Amino acid sequence: MFCFYFINLLIFLNNINLIYSDKGIDISSPANLEQTKCFKKNGYKSIYIRVWQSNNKFDGNSVNTIKNARTAGIDNVDCYVFPCAKCINASPKNIIETILKNLKAKNVKCDRIWVDVEGLQYWKTNKQQNVDFIQGMVNELKANKQKIGIYTSNAQWQPITGGSTKFNDFPLWYPHYDNKANFVDFKPFGGWKKPLIKQYDDNKKVCNVNADLNFF
Repeated sequence: MFCFYFINLLIFLNNINLIYSDKGIDISSPANLEQTKCFKKNGYKSIYIRVWQSNNKFDGNSVNTIKNARTAGIDNVDCYVFPCAKCINASPKNIIETILKNLKAKNVKCDRIWVDVEGLQYWKTNKQQNVDFIQGMVNELKANKQKIGIYTSNAQWQPITGGSTKFNDFPLWYPHYDNKANFVDFKPFGGWKKPLIKQYDDNKKVCNVNADLNFF
């Protein structure tokens, strides 16, 4: 009987450790070296840095933030693209080319680039055109041997893509601000059966940087 309870206790403690150790942080503002070291010290194993803004411009602040995250020793340094598909002259190929060109020029690299699909105001009313736009970015990322992920929620994915299942081979990062670091709330959509990351809290101040909190 004692052995049974002891084993269950170990399992419970292991699960608690997973919940509190597998933490990520995403930011859209710059973070200096002291701040990224603070992220590391506070147990954030992954960081997700914005490299493309919704005004269809490269985020120049991202370069130094990526460098600082690397220097701080954060395990996973990912980036995310916030595209505006309906903006004038928006080109999925040009977006990715511009990002990779700017990063390469400064000798920095993202472990994975996440395509952020949200905000109906940034997307066309034609769902197939939106799917094609996402596909264009994915194709360019693939051509450059870049790891890819999709950030979205069912509430955004459905009206933007019509619930497309074309991209479910890529990892899913989804938002649900319930302040719970687990996937219990997740419901399949878009062909995704399970997520890789959950953004569970937003607009937090971490190490004096505005940030969202994530669990993976």
